[in-house]
Amino acid sequence: MFRWTFHILALLSLILMIATCVAWIRSFTRTEGFRSNNPDGGLFAGYNDGQWEIYILSFSTANGSTSSFEWYSKRDGSLFPVPQALDSVQVSFSFIGFEYGNEGDDWTPGVSLVHVKVPPWAVTSIFSILPFVWMLGRRGRLRSARIRKGLCRTCGYDMTGSFDVCPECGAVQK
Repeated sequence: MFRWTFHILALLSLILMIATCVAWIRSFTRTEGFRSNNPDGGLFAGYNDGQWEIYILSFSTANGSTSSFEWYSKRDGSLFPVPQALDSVQVSFSFIGFEYGNEGDDWTPGVSLVHVKVPPWAVTSIFSILPFVWMLGRRGRLRSARIRKGLCRTCGYDMTGSFDVCPECGAVQK
């Protein structure tokens, strides 16, 4: 049961890794993601200019209205109705492509903005761990199965009758 669960998770991780690579490439030509606009603020989570970004814009005049999410795709890179405010975010933490900025009421009274950037290579790296472990484990299982069946460890040739050197590939058997 564990083996099949691991295979399914590794396959899902491989699909997500490929999807993040495609999204990374697309991020250089367009802005895409999910966007929510309501009277209390807005949210954008997506990619833009080779970075994956999350902007949370909130107003202090919260009146309990509901927000709706929509898929957002645009070539000009604008995220919200107030793009000049987004350009003025001061980054309080930045390390190897990761960024975090939090603006309170400093730039516009009654408005706060949280900005998080994650480099796509980090997300792709995380999704590549399980497929890599799966490939290493598969190679080890294949090799041990060949030894159990009396096959050459390198090429899989039947080693019945010859013990030291494989007649097919010339590999020395240990």
